[in-house]
Amino acid sequence: FALLLAFWLMVMGPIWQYKESIKTKIFPNILNFLGKFTYTVNPKNKYVGQYDFMGFFPIYDKSINEDNIRGEYKSVNIDLFETVLERARTDSNGKTYYDKVFRGIIIDLTFNKKLKGTTIVRKDSGTIGNLFHEKLSNLKDIKLEDPKFNKIFQVYSDDEVEARYVLSVSFMERLKELSEAFGSKVVQCCFYQEKVVFVVPIKKNMFEPGSIYKNKNFIDDAKSLLEEMDLIC
Repeated sequence: FALLLAFWLMVMGPIWQYKESIKTKIFPNILNFLGKFTYTVNPKNKYVGQYDFMGFFPIYDKSINEDNIRGEYKSVNIDLFETVLERARTDSNGKTYYDKVFRGIIIDLTFNKKLKGTTIVRKDSGTIGNLFHEKLSNLKDIKLEDPKFNKIFQVYSDDEVEARYVLSVSFMERLKELSEAFGSKVVQCCFYQEKVVFVVPIKKNMFEPGSIYKNKNFIDDAKSLLEEMDLIC
């Protein structure tokens, strides 16, 4: 078993290094097609806890963050990263293990406008489900004119006039389209201060290199990365 493990590590080690080098050396150059962007594989300065007040995440005990992309697009600062949230559990033998409760990307956009209030758009869980949601202090339930939007999303805000301003008809349509584009049930978001933050649940691991078993000209990698960034932009 030890020999097999050593052989497996010997084979996989260079593959892991190769894929890592694609992300550190090739991906930043691909992103230059969109503008001045930086790419960090394993960011150390990302803190998911700053977004907990939005009520988008299930209970978790630790986060694993990767693929941090930062830059500017059309005068909007973009700071996004992928995160996996895990909750500590205990098995029948009293040992602690971690169970994945959320995988997704957090898209933090900063624009040149200071908002007066906070507006939160999250998935609607039905009449009963909404009762069990964490109560958002100082925020009241806002019903918009779009009945289809109201069936998918629940809106809370402490400034109803501003909520209706930021949640324009075109924005609501884009939010529904973004959910469909990512193959996600619902994209949730929050407007506050000079930010809008999107939380996008995803099933697959994004921003990953393609198969190593194909001839590498990085065209497929470029297409994949640019398509994913185009959805966000």
